[in-house]
Order: sequence, then structure tokens, then C-alpha cells
Amino acid sequence: MATVPASPSSAASGAAGRRPDERSGRGLHLLAWGALVWERLWPALWPATAAALAFAVFALFDLPAYLPGWLHALVLLAFAGVIGWGLLEAARGVDLPAPGAASRRLERDSGLAHRPLATLGDRPVDGDAITQAVWDIHRARVAASIRGLKLKLPRAGLLARDPRGLRAALGLLILVGVIGAGPDTMARLGRAFVPIFDRGAPTALTGLDLWITPPEYTGLPPIYFGTDATHASVAPEKPVAVPTGSTLLVQVHGGRRTPELMVDRIATPLGKIAGGDYSATATIAGGHRLTVTQSGTALARLDITVVPDLPPSAEFAAPPVVMPSGALRLEYHATDDYGVTGLRLEAHRVDAPGEAPLVVELPAGGSNRKELRGTSFQDLTAHPWAGLPVELRLVATDATGQTGSSKPLRMTLPERQFHHPVAKAIIEQRKLLVTHPDQADVAAETLSDLSMQPSFFRNDFAVFMGLRAAVQALARQPAGEDLANIEQLLWEIALKIEDGNVPDAQKALRQAQQALQDALARDASDAEIQKLMRDLRQAIQQYLQAMLENALKNGEAQNQQPMDPSRTLTPQDIDRMLNQAEQMARSGAKDAARQALAQLQDMLEALKAGRLGQSGANPGEQAMRQMQDLARKQQQLLDRSYRQNQRGAQGQPGASGQRGQGRQPGANGESSGDLSAAQEALRQQLDRLRQQMGQGGDTGQSLERAERAMKDAVDALGQGRGDDAVGRQSDALDQLHEAARSLAEQMRQQGEEGGEGPPMRTGADPFGRMSPGQGGIDRGDVQIPEQSEMQKSREILDELRRRAGERSRPTEERDYIDRLLQRF
Repeated sequence: MATVPASPSSAASGAAGRRPDERSGRGLHLLAWGALVWERLWPALWPATAAALAFAVFALFDLPAYLPGWLHALVLLAFAGVIGWGLLEAARGVDLPAPGAASRRLERDSGLAHRPLATLGDRPVDGDAITQAVWDIHRARVAASIRGLKLKLPRAGLLARDPRGLRAALGLLILVGVIGAGPDTMARLGRAFVPIFDRGAPTALTGLDLWITPPEYTGLPPIYFGTDATHASVAPEKPVAVPTGSTLLVQVHGGRRTPELMVDRIATPLGKIAGGDYSATATIAGGHRLTVTQSGTALARLDITVVPDLPPSAEFAAPPVVMPSGALRLEYHATDDYGVTGLRLEAHRVDAPGEAPLVVELPAGGSNRKELRGTSFQDLTAHPWAGLPVELRLVATDATGQTGSSKPLRMTLPERQFHHPVAKAIIEQRKLLVTHPDQADVAAETLSDLSMQPSFFRNDFAVFMGLRAAVQALARQPAGEDLANIEQLLWEIALKIEDGNVPDAQKALRQAQQALQDALARDASDAEIQKLMRDLRQAIQQYLQAMLENALKNGEAQNQQPMDPSRTLTPQDIDRMLNQAEQMARSGAKDAARQALAQLQDMLEALKAGRLGQSGANPGEQAMRQMQDLARKQQQLLDRSYRQNQRGAQGQPGASGQRGQGRQPGANGESSGDLSAAQEALRQQLDRLRQQMGQGGDTGQSLERAERAMKDAVDALGQGRGDDAVGRQSDALDQLHEAARSLAEQMRQQGEEGGEGPPMRTGADPFGRMSPGQGGIDRGDVQIPEQSEMQKSREILDELRRRAGERSRPTEERDYIDRLLQRF
């Protein structure tokens, strides 16, 4: 076979100058050889190619769907036989090009005469140097003449094999089949290779049902599309909005072939069910088009827009407010595209960011609410972080577990103010353990010293045992271990000293209020709401009584001017608000009822113990105010005696010298004589009060015991016995509290019998009503529905419940009514 030279000067040039053109020439030579092979092979393959194209037409027009399985298999065998025979004949009748044929093809296509490519491959048989030089010059001229080699396109040569133009008809039919099949093109080609033998008798298409059911948490109704054999296929003009996670149910009734469900380009065959129908389900998590096809026909084509489930959001509707009782008033607002299922408050310590947060669950209701507004009162004064700076966040959760949080808000957690000096000292040691756990030994030593002075806490054995248990626990506690149990124990000891055995009515009230709020949020039954209303009324009564006792004990009562009676809270006001809230709840206005209860809770939380009786309209109230004043002064004198006794323990001048434990005293000390004189003045004031009230009854006996304790305290202070003086002053304070409780009970009984009412009836309003967090009977922000509106709402609810119980109604209608009842 002749070779093509690299360049005209190849004879005289080195190998480096020949390589580029030689490679180009060899590539052109291979192309020429390939063209010769194709021109011989293509006409020989025409019979097999024509059979393959005919099979493509057969498949694209979905003709196999109209054939029984056995006939479909015979057609496949026939096509396979024709194609195989054509390939065999082509292999027998095709000869490869002879050597040198590619060079001659290039010479003909390039219009070169005298076969120059063959000349380049020739060599002189024999010759001297002159002959060789002449031959090299000749080869150089030949090489220069073939620089512009050309190769024309190969010729098909089908005219002789297909004189009738069958190839054009087959190509046109294939184009029409592809256009008609559309997105089902590849599916039809695949089905043409698989005969179905169990198809049975062909069934006519009678219709299609397509249900898109959003997830239950969305609260959205199902989307339905349907058609029958006499109507056009389903194809909405606008994309259908589908929440992510929706369930798709497709049912095809009848038809000749197994239908297919395609989500974009992913096909899923429908399963056969009874009656010759087909069904399939799928979960929609993405995609843009749903297509249901059968026998090459699109029964339904939906353009969809998958709507993602966005995370919820939460925010403080107003800055948190610290109530006079120490509770934290929270107003919150949370939203979600489908519903908020959970809401919590998280508090993170500012000075210890790695510590686990304080988490408080807030009421969110049982049914999903797209918008959640509410007010909650949280008493966090018992938590070890009380009094420390924290960052507050609201965190909302939706049905899929997504969360969204509010912007952080910094504040100091409210803490309870203790009045008893020993309780104050215990709380200080508790706070020391929270902020500096490594100083547990210091706290243990201080608590041990306190336990050795039982007269400071009225010789209460329970307090003594609690302090000793705390000391022993701190001594055994390994370094770095959690001190939460010990911190809780110290809190309970301080409460025992401060409040004695008075029940925690405020805690019971908050629990009753929270239980009722939760019941309204989850749409509880009327019977449950009525029961919780009764519990709340009882808790309110107990709270009002305990509130007065706490005021007397803590000495917080102050002489105040009477307020406008129109702004005074009375038991009748509380009953009226509770009745209105109950009526709104029964009428279906649950949100309005929750708002009314939140306002009532706001009022009760803002109630300050020392502002119950202010008018001074009767002698009982005047005596009550005098007792309050005596208790407050006795509490102050007890604190002064306690501090003076501690200075004596530290060896400072001007002290009694008696040992005690507590905080370091201030620089301004005072002598025992001064304290003795102040205590004697209080005793004389108490004696005058006794003479005014008389000596009978429980109140008079308590006042008599209080006077004896004061007299003993005067003697102890005069003799420099600080420990005894503090103990006797504590006894006097207890007896004053007991006398005040007896007097309050006597006044309450007189009010029930038609005499003078309890202090609340005529006392000044203890609330600042005009601003959130300060209480008030009516700020105007609770819109109570008119009676006609509530009656109409009640009638609608009754009608919905009646229809929901009629089982003869269609299933779709009853499901819709159930969703309405759950939602409203």
C-alpha cells in the first residue's frame, strides 16, 4: 500500500520535519478507507435497517397494546428473524477495500493524475548517487503537488437497493410517532419488547380519580381531579400548589394496558385491584409535573408547585414584666405556615454560656394554630438562677419538628425578697453555690454556724435538721458534681423560716389558671371546662385569704390613701369575669375566653399583699392597720438586732459580745441599749392597741403573748444577751402575725353574716390597671362578644355537631365537618 509523504521536502529533511504532515496524511488516509467501507456496508445492511425502523414505528404507535401476548411474541420473533437474516447477508456480501484503494480514492477526490501517492512510495531499483539525487528531486515535486488532498463525502448508494423510497416513508412515520408519544416515547419502546400474556380481555376505560391529600398537620383539604371516558383528560391550566409530604392516590378504572404514574421522568406502574381497576399511591416530596398514562394516552397531566414547610417564628409581644409577686409576665407571639405545636422559653446564663439552659414549656394548645398569642405567668424565683443575668429566647416548634427562635433578650431573673435574716443568709449561701461551686466549703461552714443558733429561727427542729442535712451533703459532695439537690433543699429551708406553715395558695392558683388555659387551648369539653372553672374559683378564694396572711407576716402593709371605688376589685368583679369567660368558652369563643382569663391572672398576680384594706371605714380595719404597722416595725427591729449580734461575733465595738452568724455588719453600729429602748417603745404601742381592742378572743390572747415576748426581749437586750433577744423578738413577730390572722378571719365571718365586709370590699384597688403587668379590671383590650354573637356561634356549633352525627351524609362532608369542629 502506498504511503502519503509528510511534506514536499521530506526526502531532504530530517525525521523531525516529517512527523506533523505524516500524521495528518495518515489520518486522511484512514478516513478514506472508512468511507470505502461504509459505501459497501450500508447498502448491504439496508434490509436489516429497514426492519429495525419498521419495529420502531410498530412500538411508537403502541401497536403491541392491541395485540394478545402470544401474537405480540410472534411479531417480535418475526422482526428478530428479519433483522438477523439481514445482518447475516450483509456479512457475507461485503468485501473490505483492497490495498491502495484508499490512496486511489484520495487521488480521485483531489483530481490528481498519474497516481502521485503511489510515486511517493516507489524506490529506484538500482542507481548511483546522481540517479538518487534526481529521484529525490522528483519526489519533492510530487510531494509539493499533493499538499491539497481532499476527501469527498461518502455516497449512500441506496437507490439501487430501495428504488421505491421506503426509507423516506419510514422516517416520516418515526417522526410522527415520536411527536405523538411525547414523554411516553421511551416507555413505549420499552413495552414493545415485553409481551403480556395475562392481560385477558381488553377493558374499556371508564374514568380516573386523582387525590392529593396534604399532611394532616397542614389542616388543608384534599385536592381532587377526576374524569371519565366521555370527558377530556385532566390538565389544569395553572400549576397546583402541593404541600411537601402530600400523599398522591391515583385510581384508573378500566383500560387495555397497565397505567403508569410519572413524577417528572420517574415512572411507577399502577397495581391492579378488583374489578379491572388500577391504583397507586406516592408521597410528593419534589417534582414539577405529574402524569398518568395508559396505552400511550395521557389521562392526567398536572403541573405542580411543591410548597416547602417553612420553620416557625417566635417573638416577645412585649418585654417581660416582673410582677409584684415575683412572677415573670410573658406576652408571646408565634406563627407558622401550618400551625405551632409547641412553644417554650429558654433562659441561658450570661456568665456561664456552656451551662444547660433553663427550659419552661408555654401553653400552645392541642390544635395547630397558625398564629399563637398568649400571656403566661412563670414563677422562677425558686430557680437557682434567680437574681442572675440571663438571655431569654422563645422557641416555637411545628408539626415536623422544625424550630424557630426569637431574638435574645437580656434581663435579670426576678428573685424573692426574704425578710427573715436567717432566711436571707441561707439564700445568700445558695446563690454562692450557684455562682461559685468551688466555695462549697465556705457555704457549709456558714450553714453549720447558723444551725448552731436555733433561737434565730424560733427553735424550729425541721429547720435545724434541714441545715444539718445540707452541711453533711456539702461535705460528702465530690468536687465538680451537680449541687441542684442541695440548692433546692436550701430554698425549702428558707421558705420554711420565712412562711412557716402557711399553704402556698399562690402556686395552687397558678396551677389552676394554667390548667384552664390549657383546656381552652386544646378545645376541651364543656364539662371539663366547668370543672376547671370551679377549681379556679376555689383557688382564688384560698389565694385571697393567704395573700392577707402573707402581707401581715412580711410587714409590707403601708398606710395608703383610699382609691376610687370604681377602680376597686371585689369578689363580685372576679365572679363576673369568670362567668363571662365560661360563657364565651361554651359559645365557642375560646380565644376571647383565654384572653379574659389572662387579664384576670394579670390582675391577681399584680395584687400586692399590703394593699388589701385601705379605707379605714371601720374599727376592724383600723386595728388591722395598726397590727400591720407593729409587725413591720418589729421585723425591722429584729433585723437590726440580728446585725448587731453578728458584729458582736466579729469582735467589733459597740456590740453585745454574743456570738452569731450572718452577713458582715455595716460601719454604723448601735448599742444594746438603743435596741432595748426601741423594743420597749413597740411594747407600749402594743399595750395601747390591746386596751383598745379588749382582752378576749384568739386575737387578744395572741397580742398578750406578743407583749410578753417583747418584754423578755427588752430584758435580754438590756443584759447584753443578743441570742436570747433575737429569739424572743421572733416569737413576738409570730404572735403578731397570728393575731392578724385571727382578726382577718373574724372580719371575714362578719362580712358573710351581713356585717362589716372583709377589707377587700371597701379597700383601695391594689392594681395599676392601665398598663400591662400592673393588673386592672378592664383595660379595654378584651373584646367580649355581644350576646347575639355568642348565641349565633352556639347555634352554628350545635348544627355542626348534629350533622356530624348523621351517618347517612357523604363521607367527604362528614370529614369536612369534623375538621371544622376540631378547628373551632
